[in-house]
Amino acid sequence: MKIGVIDSGVGGFSVLRELYQLMPGEEYFYLSDQEHSPYGDKDTEYLRKRLFVLCDELLAQEVDLIVIACHTATAQAIEALRANYQLPFVGIEPYLNVLKHPQDGDQYVVLMTESTSKSSRFHELRERLDPNKKINLFACKKLASIIEAYFHDEITAMHCVQSVALELKHIENLKSSLPQLTTAILGCTHYPLVSRQIEAATGLKTIFPGQAIAKRVKERLYSLFAYSTASDIHTDGFHYRRKVSDPWQHKPWKYLQKVATIG
Repeated sequence: MKIGVIDSGVGGFSVLRELYQLMPGEEYFYLSDQEHSPYGDKDTEYLRKRLFVLCDELLAQEVDLIVIACHTATAQAIEALRANYQLPFVGIEPYLNVLKHPQDGDQYVVLMTESTSKSSRFHELRERLDPNKKINLFACKKLASIIEAYFHDEITAMHCVQSVALELKHIENLKSSLPQLTTAILGCTHYPLVSRQIEAATGLKTIFPGQAIAKRVKERLYSLFAYSTASDIHTDGFHYRRKVSDPWQHKPWKYLQKVATIG
């Protein structure tokens, strides 16, 4: 099966990695929108237009399913995509259903982009899963951009570490008022790429639903196409475009090793 993956930049690699680990034999097309990144400060209409362009590019590759590996794009555009295209979409949203399995006394904070924090879809999700507002919110202005800059060698590793710590310094104020705050829910696919740095900077555990997204994709492929993925077949890489104007390139799976070492 052909699976398309969309993100504004490299954040969706955190999801692609989980997809490959669960379904190593599928053909993946990863399309990022570097020329219009980051998405976190874009309005709804702008994002929807961009997502239509990206989906058309993936349809030209005859993909069977598209993963919107971006919280902001999911929040702002996935309903419009489902209304305008016939193929299935799987999106990603902040892991608020952690409240279904709470740990005694633990309190949580969701780290997310400003756009996601303001979206009606997120607030509807929060109202449904967290009506008592037990989970705190923390909007990050530049965290995704910092990660992009490091991945593309525009800043050093040390600069990345310092910038992440600076971006999250106000978490300390939240921890002072909430002594039982233990866990940060990573509400942007870029953030797992620096999960260890986030934990070091905040003193919090981090959680991310990447595995759950991969399992959802596998379930959708089976329910829609009666297709069972083969775990004993491994492809040697994936198709990649950093921006829409670039040609498709073949990247070996080891290209994702840098993703694994950022955090």
